[in-house]
Amino acid sequence: GEASRIGCGPCCAHSAEPLPPHAADCKAGGEPPLPSDGDDDRPQDFLVEVEKRRHDDDLGMKVLQRGLGLMLVAEIHSGGAVEASNRRRAALGKEVLQVDDVVVMVNGISGDDAAMAEECRRSSRLLFGVHRGLSELPAFAQASAQH
Repeated sequence: GEASRIGCGPCCAHSAEPLPPHAADCKAGGEPPLPSDGDDDRPQDFLVEVEKRRHDDDLGMKVLQRGLGLMLVAEIHSGGAVEASNRRRAALGKEVLQVDDVVVMVNGISGDDAAMAEECRRSSRLLFGVHRGLSELPAFAQASAQH
């Protein structure tokens, strides 16, 4: 129950009630996660813009939330908005979102992972503040060990 899939399309985007901060993962297609090439261990911060065609489109990203105001990228699925953004950014030689990156800000919202996840669900244009190298935090290490 600690993982949630943000922007997972019809299975949760049209719910009458807001999802709890630690919503259960909802599978929308079961695509395999893309491999991560975490060959650079230096901590770094960068911004990633992701644009969905519609506000309720699937981001194609599963995150772990631990109530710390951070979201750990657990999976990136093919066919989602994050993968499309990564392809565009890679072609321009920019940083791309990877598994184990930590999202610390979404459209200016930080410090509240539930509000950050809700922003991911409701907005079609997203600006992620990302920190690479935070996934060794004890809370995230414990979360990763459970999966």
